Amino acid sequence: MRRVVEAGLGWVWGASTRAAAAAGLTLLPLEMAFTAGVAARNRRYDAGRLPIRSAGVPVVSVGNLAVGGSGKTPVTAWLAAWFLQRGVTPGIVTNGYGFDEVLLHRQWNPEAPVAADRHRARAAAAVVERGAQVVILDDGFQHRALARDLDLVLVAAEHPTPLRLLPRGPYREPESALTRAGGVIVTRRIASFRAARRRARMLEAVHRLRSALVSLAFSRWSDVAGAPASAPTGSALVLSGIARPWEFHGLLQRDIPGMEFESMTFSDHHRYSAADMAAIAHRARGRPVVTTAKDAVKLQQLSEHGVDARVLHLEVVVERGRRWLEDALGELPGIAGMTDGRFPPSLIGGGGR
Repeated sequence: MRRVVEAGLGWVWGASTRAAAAAGLTLLPLEMAFTAGVAARNRRYDAGRLPIRSAGVPVVSVGNLAVGGSGKTPVTAWLAAWFLQRGVTPGIVTNGYGFDEVLLHRQWNPEAPVAADRHRARAAAAVVERGAQVVILDDGFQHRALARDLDLVLVAAEHPTPLRLLPRGPYREPESALTRAGGVIVTRRIASFRAARRRARMLEAVHRLRSALVSLAFSRWSDVAGAPASAPTGSALVLSGIARPWEFHGLLQRDIPGMEFESMTFSDHHRYSAADMAAIAHRARGRPVVTTAKDAVKLQQLSEHGVDARVLHLEVVVERGRRWLEDALGELPGIAGMTDGRFPPSLIGGGGR
């Protein structure tokens, strides 16, 4: 049922047909109610009527305005790698909704403690108890109950404008919420550098924010166990359970010329069952299966079904705003003087939030 609802909303959000526009108008009353609820909640926090707890160490939030698809998890992991390479132990906190994010963070940065809990203050306390000197929230912009020292808001260059809120559009908050942000990171997968730079400059001008531009770019291939693999050739089955699968498909079409594929999509954060594995093997019909790093951590049993699965990995590449990001991280309370202010090489990451 959830997959059907997501598919229907994705059609309303992404299509430009008259039918999609008409369907969107029927959702306008719900969007207005959602907008009013978001505004009322934020007013309560702004007025101090809802409590905000401190983690006792610096907190960096990596969030966004939309529902998924902006690259929060790879950017969070990349920031964690920055702290680790500077000798500072980061703790990573997620909301616990997608256990794939926990698995990815443990795989990418095994030295960093990770905690998943809808109660972010409780999760922050858990990673601090395990030695974290700074807490990074993966998807934390709307979770205002935990105080933060730096709010980085990701805006995907591919996300639609105008900004329509749920359920009429994919946004959780209006763009005016950026007044709470410490800066914006515009991410891109299939959008051009020029389009992403234009979006960043517009946000800078309207909201008087510093911005950076980050590309989530093709990096390498592996199997689901992480061993190096070659790019598939010929026909393949493209498998994904992510927020915006069409962007993954577009990246494959752009960067892997000549590959023909059929797509098989599941809902975001889908937990693959044994029946799913069998269905994937049947659908593949001996063809290689191409998937994301976010999905791969949940597909370890595919080999038992005789499936040749290849994982497309992405890397985080700063294209603009590097100095601002370095300064913002290096000047966090209690962190200044502990780092040399340089970013690590691009972190190998994966598709997903």
